[in-house]
Order: sequence, then C-alpha cells, then structure tokens
Amino acid sequence: MTRKERWWSRGLVWAVAALATAFTVTLALPPFLAEGPAAVIRLLASPSCHQMPWRSLMIDGEPMAVCARCIGLYAGGTLGLWAYGFLARPGYRPPTSWFLAALGLNVLDVGLGILGLPNLPNVPRALLGVGTGAVIGLFLGTGVAAIALQWARGRGGTAPAPSADSESAV
Repeated sequence: MTRKERWWSRGLVWAVAALATAFTVTLALPPFLAEGPAAVIRLLASPSCHQMPWRSLMIDGEPMAVCARCIGLYAGGTLGLWAYGFLARPGYRPPTSWFLAALGLNVLDVGLGILGLPNLPNVPRALLGVGTGAVIGLFLGTGVAAIALQWARGRGGTAPAPSADSESAV
C-alpha cells in the first residue's frame, strides 16, 4: 500500500468518525437545549428509536434524544471508527465472533424483557450498546477504508472510459 493510499484510507475513516461524533453528541444535547431545538432533535431521532423516557439516560431530569441502548450503540460505533482510523493496519477486519458475542448480550437483555423478567438498568444497557457499537464501528471502518482505497487507486466506482480501438455495441 502506497503512502497516498494509506492517507486516503485513514483520512476517510477519520472524516466519517468526525461526522459520527457530531451526530452522537447531537443526540446527547437535548437536556442542555431549549425546548424547541430539543424537540427538533428528538423528532429527527424518532424513526430510529422508541425514545421511552424511562429507558433513556437522564441529565438533570431530562432524557437524551434516544434510549440508553441506542446512545450506547452510537457512542460505541463512533469509538470503533476512531479506533480503526488510529490503530488498525490496512486490510484489518475484526473477527465476526466479536460481533456475535456483543450482539448476543444485547439480545439476551431484550429477551429478558420479552419473557417478562427484569431488564437491565439504563447504564448497563448503554454499556452493552457501547460494546456492540464499537465492534460495528470497526466493521464500518473496514468498509470505509476499502472504499477510500479504491478511490485512491482510481477505481471510484465509475465505468472505465472506452478505448479508442473498441467497437461500439450499437
């Protein structure tokens, strides 16, 4: 891998990680904002989360824009992207078993609720989300780096230009 390819690969992962950071921080902002802006953020986050206040992390008595598990997933995904950008070697792919283990713990928590058993409190639920999200972030970093590598090598998904001696299919 050339220096240019490595720069593109890490640079795009860092850019996506920066966007993920801004998104995650935005989801945590409603307790600090006036009612109008907080309502807009909650409305924009509503398609991806049930937003039950009793399932959300509270700051000064106000819930975040998404539930504890979702904010954990977003925060973990962001951390996973940053970790990939700074620590992963080119071509690194996390073991699938990491994802299955992290996902399994979240499924167990959801299953407890379906069976009528007590769920985990919000902080442990958020921490389970962080673990799962971090592994997802590593996988996302792998994909983003692969896309950047193709761009750096001049294969950005466009069709190659026809050569002068190729015949038309018309």
